[in-house]
Amino acid sequence: MSLMQVLQQVTQLQRQVDDQARLLETFVRDNRQNMTFVQAELKGSSKGHDVKLMGSMRQAEDGLRKAERALANASVALLRVRAK
Repeated sequence: MSLMQVLQQVTQLQRQVDDQARLLETFVRDNRQNMTFVQAELKGSSKGHDVKLMGSMRQAEDGLRKAERALANASVALLRVRAK
């Protein structure tokens, strides 16, 4: 594989990482809006469904934030490769 091919692959990977980061950002925002809705609509449910659902949504948000950090790290690494 030539250097030019490697750089093309790195550029393609950078685009994919950026695309995934944008998708995750949208999902995080939507999840946050859904959490607000659940808090407002199910607050104090007699069977604790609101608490269970909010716990699951918070776990999902934590996972999404970790994925965002991983993509940010990948993006930085790809930029370093392109700069060399």
